[in-house]
Amino acid sequence: MVVNIVTSIRNCSYHLYADDLQLYISGKPSDTIASVNDINADLDRIAAWSDRNCLVLNPSKSKYMVLGTKGQIHNTLEALASRNIAVMGEPMERVDRVRNLGILMDSQLRFEEHILNVTVVEPIILYAASVWAPATGKLKVQQQLNTVQRGFAQKNIKSYRTVSLSAALTLSGLLPLDMRVRENAQLYEAKRGKPQEILRGRKLERRVCYLQAPHPAKEIAVGFVCLENMQPENLQHHQVTGSCIFTDGSKIEGKVGAAISHWRSGSETRSKKFRLESYCTVFQAEMLALLKATELALKETETVVNIFSDSRSALELLGDSGSFNPLAHEIKNKITELRDRNMELRLFRVRAHIGVEGNERADSLAKEATLYKKSAPDYERCPLSIIKRQIRQETKKQWGKRYASSETATVTKLFLPETDDAYQMLKKLKLGATSVPHAVVAISRHSGSCVYYTDRREEDAIVDLIERAEAVSLPKP
Repeated sequence: MVVNIVTSIRNCSYHLYADDLQLYISGKPSDTIASVNDINADLDRIAAWSDRNCLVLNPSKSKYMVLGTKGQIHNTLEALASRNIAVMGEPMERVDRVRNLGILMDSQLRFEEHILNVTVVEPIILYAASVWAPATGKLKVQQQLNTVQRGFAQKNIKSYRTVSLSAALTLSGLLPLDMRVRENAQLYEAKRGKPQEILRGRKLERRVCYLQAPHPAKEIAVGFVCLENMQPENLQHHQVTGSCIFTDGSKIEGKVGAAISHWRSGSETRSKKFRLESYCTVFQAEMLALLKATELALKETETVVNIFSDSRSALELLGDSGSFNPLAHEIKNKITELRDRNMELRLFRVRAHIGVEGNERADSLAKEATLYKKSAPDYERCPLSIIKRQIRQETKKQWGKRYASSETATVTKLFLPETDDAYQMLKKLKLGATSVPHAVVAISRHSGSCVYYTDRREEDAIVDLIERAEAVSLPKP
């Protein structure tokens, strides 16, 4: 039924969510009357469709909003004075702000009221960051975010309320909210497949669309058995018979590789090595090895094939029905194909480096592939974790520049001139409850000639910070 209502919308763009329908149309203020006619025509068709399907529209709950600059809105409203947007003959009410899926939107898309209404912690402020991230480039929005963040940053480090935002953020290890909003928006766009400069032409390893995943009723169960050793009695206990394929992945010196080793009757019959791009992870290498093992299993003539891996996380992912990992999705498809052929595939987890001959061989082959294989990569999808790390590094770089150029936190910069050094140093400090205020006072005090306090029984790093600041800030005798 939802699909049928879309056929009634011919002039506008639309967004459907549950029982909520939103229509969008864009144009110049001079085209307002034509745009209103197009909207009303779509609304009439929607009302007729609802009547045919025994549904009732409620005109009193329908609103419209004009989006644009202040001048564009003024000119559009002048044109609207002679023409109404109507639902079932009733004029629709115009509003200047509306809450849309948790986002408080205003007619000029400033999002100032949304920010002022969200005065809690970071996760809630970052909700739907991709929608309003462009607004963080405005000075007024940044000031509002700073007002929100300064309070809980000061409470986080137990400082005085006179401590500046730059000092509070540095001592608490936080990033400015406007930068976090843009960071989240960039990550969201990367997940959606929008080209990102930070990817440098690389393709992101994207989740499998849920439409391509099997129906829950057809989801296959994938389990594995943990083997403590490969002694004959243990193999007999677990009924390990037929072909055995050992898999492994490796990352050495910034290079990544994977390998599989096929065994039958105690001897290796074949092996394969694979190279991954340097930015790939060991986990991707382990998953690729499992995928290649299932592809090799499809070529087997025996009805039972055993695959061994020392990566518990990779095997557990295969058993997770809620996972949309692309490599796991391909592996499950191969397993389904094996079962359709009445072949039995058994997965085993073996501990690494305990003398299992097949596993040691796969480990050796994976290291060879990592260090010496020069062919084109067999897998080159960039993991999301790398994108997150690069986006965070860029954010930290921007924050470092802002911190260095700020006119506040002068004394704090004597102790912690670089934000990266500050984060690493403060992370190592184990401050007791009584010494935290003393350390914060010492590092954020507004007077360079003040007396600094610290507990000599605490970490030497605090004392070093105090002595360093005194040497720089106190006048020489």
